[in-house]
Amino acid sequence: MQNTAILPLFYLPPVGYFSLLQQHGQDFLIEKHEHLAKQTYRNRASIYSPNGKLDLTVPLVKGAKTHTKMKDVKISYDFNWQRLHWLSLETCYRSSAYFEYYEDELSRFYQEKFEFL
Repeated sequence: MQNTAILPLFYLPPVGYFSLLQQHGQDFLIEKHEHLAKQTYRNRASIYSPNGKLDLTVPLVKGAKTHTKMKDVKISYDFNWQRLHWLSLETCYRSSAYFEYYEDELSRFYQEKFEFL
């Protein structure tokens, strides 16, 4: 267990995150008991659009304090952010190689309403 990587939760993590996953194979843990750090990539992602960087944010239920554990942070559905994010991904990556390969898996994620981050 000494070579086990402990990785934070991310929404659409950067490429480096997947590089670490591959380096550690089966020897990694996803940390879900850390405290919510605001203004981080825990609920944010950046994608590349034809007009440059596009930031996507998963809205959180108000009241998520700094000392709230990640596993207890609730997602807000006051507006249809999932549809907006999915349309953004489709618009930016529809013509990319392999998008069709991952499309069905990804689209399910944007159709299901998860309670927690």
